[in-house]
Amino acid sequence: MIDPLEMVDKYGADTFRFYMLWTTAPWEDLRFSEEGMQAIGKMLNILWNTYSFARNYMDIDGYEFDKDDPGALEIEDKWILSKFNSLALEVTDGMDKVYLHDAVRPVYDFVLELSRWYIKLVRDRVWIESSDPRKVSVYYTLHTILMGLCRLMAPVTPHLAEYIYRDMTGEESVHFTGWIKADEKLIDKKLEGDMAMAQKIIECALAARQEADIKLRWPIRKVTVTPKEPLDINGTRDIILKMANAKELSIENVEVQLIAKPNFASIGPKFKGDAKAVVKKLNELDASEIKNSIDENNEYKAEIDNKEFTLTSEDLTFETKLPGNIVAEEFDGGMVYIDKTLDDELYSEAMAREVIRRIQEMRKEMQLNETEQVDVFIDTDEGFELYVKENLKFIEQETRSKISFGKGKGFEKVWKIEGIDAGIVIEE
Repeated sequence: MIDPLEMVDKYGADTFRFYMLWTTAPWEDLRFSEEGMQAIGKMLNILWNTYSFARNYMDIDGYEFDKDDPGALEIEDKWILSKFNSLALEVTDGMDKVYLHDAVRPVYDFVLELSRWYIKLVRDRVWIESSDPRKVSVYYTLHTILMGLCRLMAPVTPHLAEYIYRDMTGEESVHFTGWIKADEKLIDKKLEGDMAMAQKIIECALAARQEADIKLRWPIRKVTVTPKEPLDINGTRDIILKMANAKELSIENVEVQLIAKPNFASIGPKFKGDAKAVVKKLNELDASEIKNSIDENNEYKAEIDNKEFTLTSEDLTFETKLPGNIVAEEFDGGMVYIDKTLDDELYSEAMAREVIRRIQEMRKEMQLNETEQVDVFIDTDEGFELYVKENLKFIEQETRSKISFGKGKGFEKVWKIEGIDAGIVIEE
């Protein structure tokens, strides 16, 4: 027996209301799960973090929303605005039909996509100095979407929607506004489809990186896509490269070695005393030729010592062998390959990113403002110092710092980076 008031006390009324509508359709028996409640709570917390991210940087820059000034919208802005307006249509349809589960489930998916994709794509744009149109477009997009979400979610999560809406607009209440109407001129289904494909490619590249044990912050040389059907990724090329942290992206076939392996459970009983000769012959034959023949004719005939032997798909298994530097992942649209070779240039940048991560962690510990410039001293061996010098401007830009070498005074930590000691000091 679950006490609903206990769940409200534990997770909050908004979480409980959203979960009850999200988990089952009205004509189904309620399948209550505390894990489901936790998932909804996590989603609402993600929405809160997205609001905090937007509010924080808008306050730093003194941004005031102007519906007539969208800035310079980039592809990711247009995509998420299209997704949001598609969401508004979907939620409205669910509300009109009183299928409330159909109204809230898309909101759950959208909030996760907003955080996991859009925020990651634009995070570096809010670091641009001054009122750059590229930064303005991020603020415009986030303000538009967050205020729209508040209006869509107000009937289900009234407390969270009210707080965010009032804080970002200064108006009396989200509940005094009308129901949001989708701007169908902003809906671009082709762009949504292109981004969905890009996301699949990125996810494959990230999975391949994980298999190759390459950290995400370390750059890789190349991502190659071999699609089943013609594929145009020109519009999303930069997004794929950015999210996969790769230098090159191409659409092409990757040469793989096809290997035909005998299925001894079939070959043994079938060829009896000749089985050993058949297996030996397989090692001498072209596996691609065998496979093509079986695909076209359901069999392959091999001649051994003036005797003919017929092989079928039951007698063989086919495997592909990639070059040693290539790792592959498959998705429903084809194959994605990454080159895991880490040359000197890539390794140098990787070490720079490791330094950036350490400085950012120290800034966070010191509770420094995101825009505050700091003086940093790095004390390490000559080889590692060279990596820092090769990427000095990049590190300084990413950490809002001026870097010097040697010992300094201030907040100090000694980090172990790939086996090398690196002392980092941020002047207080």
